[in-house]
Amino acid sequence: MRTAPPPATGCGTPVADVPFAPTIDWWALTPQERLKELGELRIFVARLVVAYELDAGTIPPCWEQHEWAIRVLDALRRSYLIATHPTQSGEALVGWHHNYVLARDLLREAFTGSCTASDHVP
Repeated sequence: MRTAPPPATGCGTPVADVPFAPTIDWWALTPQERLKELGELRIFVARLVVAYELDAGTIPPCWEQHEWAIRVLDALRRSYLIATHPTQSGEALVGWHHNYVLARDLLREAFTGSCTASDHVP
């Protein structure tokens, strides 16, 4: 009896071979690994800012100079990857939106009175 191969993702990679969304220990990354992860996170954050019309009071341009913001946004990105994984049901996106609201509110509260579109406060 012949079995069918696992379904492929948009990249042609079998779904069974796609990792769910492993967490990242940002402190353990090499400088090269950190740059790679930041590159992927920048794309996600740019899409998030556009799609949800977030202003600099929520995510200022200097967000990646704040380790805590990197971690919050990375957690949100990984939550999104899990919610949109082919094995998930549509309900997973509702959970992601709960995580989005939590992350958005954390960022907004933390950046209030500090960094802006033109000023960075270390």
